[in-house]
Amino acid sequence: MDNLKNIFLLATAFLALFAISEFIYRTFKIKAEYTRKLVHVGTGILSMLFPVFLNSHWEVLFLCTSFAVILMASFKLKFLQSVNAIGRKSFGSLSYPIAVYFAFLTYTYVDARGISFLHPLLFFYLPILIMALCDPVAALVGRKYPVKTFKIGNGRKSIGGSFSFLLVAILLAAFLMSIFQKDFSDNLLFYTALLTAGTTMIVEAISPHGLDNITIPATAIGSLLLINFYLFIH
Repeated sequence: MDNLKNIFLLATAFLALFAISEFIYRTFKIKAEYTRKLVHVGTGILSMLFPVFLNSHWEVLFLCTSFAVILMASFKLKFLQSVNAIGRKSFGSLSYPIAVYFAFLTYTYVDARGISFLHPLLFFYLPILIMALCDPVAALVGRKYPVKTFKIGNGRKSIGGSFSFLLVAILLAAFLMSIFQKDFSDNLLFYTALLTAGTTMIVEAISPHGLDNITIPATAIGSLLLINFYLFIH
């Protein structure tokens, strides 16, 4: 019963986030690029509650599938314009729930089998927070300070945006590692943060059409697995 209550509360929180975004978009005429970023960040922050309130990856699958269906319907029926009215082809909103479920599945797998030298929660919190926070920061800074722009596919990136992504990702990784891996030396903590931040920055720059919502978490998880392998052989 508690699980059903938690699922309902989380679903309500996500729906409220969409409603607030739509209200801001329609009432204050804020560009969809910004309300979309609000939803992007808010969804990532709310997802941080999953390991606290949900016990099974099936519960997360239910929530993520439900919202993927809502988002797909919004494309067809032309609602949720605060998320969709961006004037370019993007699969970002649909790939987001896929990434969240994949990261949570990885966390539960690692946690259940006790196969990692790294804290299992890192496999969920770090990939999702890098995606939720660093990606919007890079986009906003890149537009405000388009230093040395370059073209990747049909999109444009900038050195300024990529550097801001890297900086925030390093800070996030170092912060989470310092909480969950107190046994790490300063050097190992720094190199882990740098590897995770550097690889995710690269895939963010080269991923087209919003697919970085999948490639960023997948790359962060891959970096953590690589660090785990290094710890295993040493």
